Amino acid sequence: MDALGTHLSVCPWGGWRIAKHGHLNSMYGEFLREAGNDACWARVDKLTHSLPSHSKDGGRTRVQRIPDIISVDQQGRVSLMDAMITLPTANAKKPLAAANDGEKKKREKYEQFKSKCKRENPDDPRLSREVIPIVFETYGAAGTTTLEHMPLTRHQYGNVVLPCEDNSSESVF
Repeated sequence: MDALGTHLSVCPWGGWRIAKHGHLNSMYGEFLREAGNDACWARVDKLTHSLPSHSKDGGRTRVQRIPDIISVDQQGRVSLMDAMITLPTANAKKPLAAANDGEKKKREKYEQFKSKCKRENPDDPRLSREVIPIVFETYGAAGTTTLEHMPLTRHQYGNVVLPCEDNSSESVF
């Protein structure tokens, strides 16, 4: 049980955390689509080929990282999002410590993966794709990168979906 007496948010067994992660992917993917992006979070064929792979320990086995969402904006730029729901600890010294730590771990994981892929094939264009960590704490607080990404998407909505001078509904989005 966590400090607030909630069992579900900390339990590693059962489907609640997986279901919440899947729901986050769907909600954030719909958010990106509403802003005019081509977002995909359910097509395995698109997601598995969004990043290159590298060999495991020089053998024939391949290691692959699969992001949760792939998004193509109006200019054709491809962004990959990897979502995470993390639990804040009771002894955290700063607000959003768990979310920011989760973002840092996601970034490091993908940087290490891309560097291994780059050693095998430095010319693969998929290596230049940005991976954006989308991290929320179990009680709803969003990480710093997520908070920076949301206004950019809202701006896309105001400039692409609402192509008029009056952007009053952008604030609602």
